[in-house]
Amino acid sequence: MMAADAVFLIFVFFIAIYDMRTQLIRNHTLLAFAACGICFSLLGGESITSLLLTSFAAGIVMLAIRLLSGGGMGLGDVKYAAALGLWMPPEDTAAAVVISFLLGGVAALVLLICGKPGNTRVPFGPFLSAGGTAAFVMGSGFWMGLLP
Repeated sequence: MMAADAVFLIFVFFIAIYDMRTQLIRNHTLLAFAACGICFSLLGGESITSLLLTSFAAGIVMLAIRLLSGGGMGLGDVKYAAALGLWMPPEDTAAAVVISFLLGGVAALVLLICGKPGNTRVPFGPFLSAGGTAAFVMGSGFWMGLLP
């Protein structure tokens, strides 16, 4: 396992656990995660322009969803998606976000089937961690190959 992989996995695991317990994703944790993502991505040959555009796009998409949902998603989730964009290319970041929403949707269905009310608060950070890990480890090529 490369150092970047280990650092990424440690951060996303910590963020997921902390968000599950507190429903918060701390700014200082996201700043450290973002800084590490920039460093490892630049060392891996990514351009700073691509990283910043990917991060911005992921953040804007999540912010739009937050605004359209009436604030059902926290700003920590918005910033977390933007930070994920600093770790991987655009197509992998897009796959991470899509996978996160698919997993979150499945979890919401399970909660509804189990009789939980529709307004039950569920932290989204763990789903971003899972989607981010899947995209980071497998790459978007794997996920796009599953589509018809």
